[in-house]
This record gives sequence, structure tokens and C-alpha cells, in this order.
Amino acid sequence: LILAILDISSHWCQMYSTSSLQIHHKSAEGNAGRFFLVRWYYSSYPFFGYCCVSAEITYVTFYVLAHAKSGGTLAYIGELITKIVVPGCATK
Repeated sequence: LILAILDISSHWCQMYSTSSLQIHHKSAEGNAGRFFLVRWYYSSYPFFGYCCVSAEITYVTFYVLAHAKSGGTLAYIGELITKIVVPGCATK
């Protein structure tokens, strides 16, 4: 829940800060002078997609891991998926 709140609030702040300049928050002009990761996030669609999809898969995987039996196949697969998607979720 905290990650979802952080995601929504950070997106709102990014949109609000650029809307006062009358430019789109995903445009190169809207991200000029921003932290390099923000510029890269919005300019590289594969990276953008990885981060967005990773965030959603992370939430689902955490839910599955909370209900999976320890040492089971589902827990093993969930832990493997977590190692792949958590960096993208954390970057987002």
C-alpha cells in the first residue's frame, strides 16, 4: 500500500510541476534539468515499460509469497521473479 501511495504521489508531483509550465510531464522539455533517471525513465520506452510492469508484478508476487508455503515450488518461483522485478519497482 505504501508503494502504491508513493507511486501515485510522485507521479502527481511530476505532473503538477510541469503543468504549471504548460508542457507535458513526459516531454523532453518537461524533464529538462531533472535528475538523469527521470529523463531516462521518460525517454526510453523499454526502460519505462520494464519499470511499470515490474511494479505491478512486484505487488502480485508479494501477495503470492505471503500465501505460499515456505520451501514450496510456488515460493521458489516467487522468489526468483522477485529478484527480477524488484529493481524495476524500486527504480519507478
